[in-house]
Amino acid sequence: MTKPGPATPKAAFVLWALVFALLCWPLIFLSHPSNYEGDEKEYYLPAIEAMRAHWPQMDLRADSLSATAPGYAYVLATASRVVGDSVLAMRMLNWVVSLAVLFLLWLVLQDTRCRPLTLALAPLALSNFFIKSASWVVT
Repeated sequence: MTKPGPATPKAAFVLWALVFALLCWPLIFLSHPSNYEGDEKEYYLPAIEAMRAHWPQMDLRADSLSATAPGYAYVLATASRVVGDSVLAMRMLNWVVSLAVLFLLWLVLQDTRCRPLTLALAPLALSNFFIKSASWVVT
């Protein structure tokens, strides 16, 4: 009988994805007041809705409702044409993008001497700021 070896890199990332989901999904699915929710409702979702209304054109003056560049909102407006424009759909899409950021970082770190990879993702994946930004539609 062989002794089980360490988790494969793929399995370790799946574990990180599950931890990230457990931290974010309660914030995504539960309705509770938050300053992030205020920014989401007053700035980001209206900008996405405006961009979606006259997509693929973009009016940089009228569509930019926050002090951030409109590129991310435009990406979400584009994707909303496929997944819908409900708040939950936008939050889930935003979470998927955040998970993709973690995955890209994971891939980059695999080609470095940064070991163990599980610890290398911790500062970002467990960051309060990153978790909140992944749970509400904000940058």
